[in-house]
Parts: sequence; C-alpha cells; structure tokens
Amino acid sequence: MFDVEHTIHDSDQLKHIILPERFPDSRLTPRLPQELTDLIIGHLTPDDTDTLAACALVGRNFLSSSRALLFHTITLTTPGVKFHQLVASPYCSLASRVRCLQLVMNRPRFMDLSSLLAFLRSVSSLSIDTVCQGLAIHIPILRPSPALALITVIKLRGTRFQSFNNLATFLCSFPTLQTITLMCLTWEGVLPQNSNLTLAKSLDTIHIFSNSGSIFEWILSTPSPLSRLTTLIVGDVSGNDALTLYKFITVTGITLRHLSVGFQSDEQEAEDLICTHPDLERIPQLRITRRRGISIMKV
Repeated sequence: MFDVEHTIHDSDQLKHIILPERFPDSRLTPRLPQELTDLIIGHLTPDDTDTLAACALVGRNFLSSSRALLFHTITLTTPGVKFHQLVASPYCSLASRVRCLQLVMNRPRFMDLSSLLAFLRSVSSLSIDTVCQGLAIHIPILRPSPALALITVIKLRGTRFQSFNNLATFLCSFPTLQTITLMCLTWEGVLPQNSNLTLAKSLDTIHIFSNSGSIFEWILSTPSPLSRLTTLIVGDVSGNDALTLYKFITVTGITLRHLSVGFQSDEQEAEDLICTHPDLERIPQLRITRRRGISIMKV
C-alpha cells in the first residue's frame, strides 16, 4: 500500500490506479458484486485517501467504486506538466472523475489552463492559491470551450495579479458561474475606467475578504450589474470600502437573502454607515459584526 494524497506531486506513482491497463489481470484477483463494493465505498469520504487507495488495489470492482471519491478533488502545484501529459492520455480515467481542481501557484508562469480544463471535462469547482507572497501572476485569456460552462464555483486566495483587468477577464470567462470567493487579492495598477466585462448573470453568491471596495466599484460600473445575487459575505471592510459597499447593497438589496459584514479595527464610521442602510430591514438573514457597539444579527 502507498500513501495517496489529494495533492499529486508526481503523477507517475498513480498510473496503476488511473490507467486501467496497468491494473493486474482481473482473472487473478477476487471479485465481489459491484453493488456490494459500491455499498462499502459509500461509507467513505474523499478525505479517506489512504483507505480509498488501498481499496482501489483490491480488484477492478473496488477500483471502479474508489476512483470516483479518490479523485473527486485534485490539488496540483503548477505548472503541472506531468499531470497535464497524464490526463491527455486516451487511457486515462481520471479526466471524467475530477470535480474540484485546486491549483497552487509558486511561480509567475501560469499553465495552459484552457487545455487542462478541456481534458478535465467534469470540473465544476476551480480554486487558485498563491504560496509565494508578492508573486504577481498573469492568467492567459481562456479560450471559449464547453468546459468553462461547467464551472460554477471559483475560489482565489492570496493571489496578486499583474493587472485588475486580468482578474476581471478571468472571472468573466465562466458563463454559468454561481459562486466566487476572493480572499486577500491584490493587483498592480489601477482599475480600468471603461470595462465591458460582465460577470455571469447566474452569479448568486459573493464572498470577499479584503479590497472589497475595488471589486464592488468594478461590478457597479459594468453594463449589467448583478440581478440574482442572494448571498453576500464581506470581511475586513475598511473606511474606504464602506461607501462602495453601501452603494452595492442599494443595487442588490432587493434580491439579497443573506448578508454578512465584518470590519477592520477602529472603523467606527464605516460600521455606522453600513448599519444604517435602509435595506437591511428586508434581508432575512443578517450578520454585521461590529468592533464597537452592538453587533446586528437576524436569522
């Protein structure tokens, strides 16, 4: 038995699980009914990687049941050339099983994400992390493809973009996007004055921590501000962010069902401004955490 983690550092070690022709001859291994193996594997979770990896080596029926969970989430350190070559193989069974792809950036050069997503044709959630502080990345423009329409969840954390336009172009590349999480993002340069980029109309959840004012300013300047937003979670709101957030709540308040706001320390004026917004009364689920004074909560 070998240790399998969600993070694939050397994809060669997984070939005997991913590529079916490398599995031992089924005539030499015991076989249980597929319904029974499905029931056994059904008691596990994607986090039980060691157990799933061991089950995958028992026989072809266990292999089939295990792979769906074992490869549900893949974490890949870029540029991931070996992994890219592996999933491009016509014998690779991994491509249709990955639902969540997590990329860890440790260099400015970004992988060919368009072709990778074309192979991983079942991915619905994409996450990008940056492990080197101050690293500015540039994501090449994604080529339109059916794979982009499958992704409904985008998570970006600790990423510094070479320009805000690059960030906006990336987010607007997914036509059926429903949820975005933007944590501690920064960028070089200023916001574009006239941007025709528009987020997907299907977007219903936004979670932003830090630099939220610039994001909201851009969304409000787009031709079609969000009309289906139901959940808004904002953290680390500064005094400069508060006025833009106030305007954003005014525009989206009619559809919001859940609003959560947290402030930076010593931002009394920002807290007072948001807490007096007239649209707060009609939002069913509300949580405003104040550094001073009484927090507001409505469940």
